[in-house]
Amino acid sequence: LAPVSGGVHAVHGATQLVPALLGADGPRDTLLLFLNNAELRSTVGIPGALALVHTDQGAISLTQQASTRDFPKFDKPVMTLPPEIRGIYGDRPALWIQNVTYAPEFPLSGELAVTMWERQFGTRPQAVIALDPFTLSGILGATGPITLASGETLSSDNAVQFLLHDVYISYPEPAMQDLVFADAAAQVFDAVASGGYDPVALISALATAAQENRVRVWSSIEGEQADIAGTLLEGTLPQSTPGEARFAMLLNDGTGSKMDYYLASSVEVVAGGCPVDAADPRVTLRVTLTNTAPADAGATLPDYIT
Repeated sequence: LAPVSGGVHAVHGATQLVPALLGADGPRDTLLLFLNNAELRSTVGIPGALALVHTDQGAISLTQQASTRDFPKFDKPVMTLPPEIRGIYGDRPALWIQNVTYAPEFPLSGELAVTMWERQFGTRPQAVIALDPFTLSGILGATGPITLASGETLSSDNAVQFLLHDVYISYPEPAMQDLVFADAAAQVFDAVASGGYDPVALISALATAAQENRVRVWSSIEGEQADIAGTLLEGTLPQSTPGEARFAMLLNDGTGSKMDYYLASSVEVVAGGCPVDAADPRVTLRVTLTNTAPADAGATLPDYIT
């Protein structure tokens, strides 16, 4: 139980929101961000596909879909960023939809995303849920496989590889890739909305995804955000305490490639220094990044990946 306790706690926090998100108190719009780990951001990955979910008294519908190609670079920042964020990332998170997850503060990412959505489409969602292909893979483990309009079958076994890599091989044109991503998102949504699956398996998959920091939730409604605060779903930086120092190692890919599919990383934190001095504690953070791409990747992989 111990390894999944954090994930279960996160899912428990989310259950407090479920009635409101399903429109128990009136119509609601929630923005789904599908994050792509093949181009890393501090918060999981780059937003690739977006979808607007409308709920009212428990009725759920997917009312609109979009891709990052539907959002231009904004002429001016859509929001004034906190000085500590702007000092590191400049205005980039507030200019491009692809960069709203640059900073490791999902409450900020969520507000940026709904502000950009409102600028483009005129409606302002009340909440944002972000998830990645590994989460979708877990969901498919509960719902069973789906078949895309293009003919591919996505299952819990192949969803990650297809969505993070194979789609770029099979469909070189970005516009076609967007259509495949949108279809996959819609099909997974329909599979969940239609029911007929094992709810225990679905909850287990979401708990695992939360434990692995793959799911983020933000609500613009203060009381709802309070339920998220302190859970793994909140997506904020770790806070040190007088008795415990906490660190975060964060990766942002600025190349515009999709090469992080081939990136393996490991992190080791070693306490103590030389000399060991309680008044001057030293901590060593060792990060190992390994490129697992084939040696001929530059010649064999599509330009969109490299």
